[in-house]
Amino acid sequence: MPAEHVTSISQHDKQFTPTHAAIRRGERLWILNNDTRTHNVRVFDPKFDFDSGAQEPGETVEIAFPKAGSYLVFCGIHPKMEITVDVVR
Repeated sequence: MPAEHVTSISQHDKQFTPTHAAIRRGERLWILNNDTRTHNVRVFDPKFDFDSGAQEPGETVEIAFPKAGSYLVFCGIHPKMEITVDVVR
């Protein structure tokens, strides 16, 4: 059985790196807090609503997007932190 594909995103200096990701539906996105401050990963979209709660330094948030589309992922604490995630079939 093939390994499941995972895309990793880093948070550091109040930024997501990279700022764009493309994944297939069903694949997972891992967002690692490499920062010294707490973050909150949010998606607020009619197709998908996600709130990680407090994400402390060193913690990883995992997201599996249920539908294809383009999603804006942001930090609920630092709203200028944004990443666009394109989910394809």
